[in-house]
Amino acid sequence: MKESALDRAALAAGISLTYNNAKGEPEAISDDTKSALLAIMGEAS
Repeated sequence: MKESALDRAALAAGISLTYNNAKGEPEAISDDTKSALLAIMGEAS
């Protein structure tokens, strides 16, 4: 899977691209969530 510039920025800021849901299954974080977290953290997206 090719990482986007947004994925690279999120990883550089310490944001994980996935999490485990209540069932213990991996879920991807949406691009909107990544952008919102980067904005709150003061990072350019």
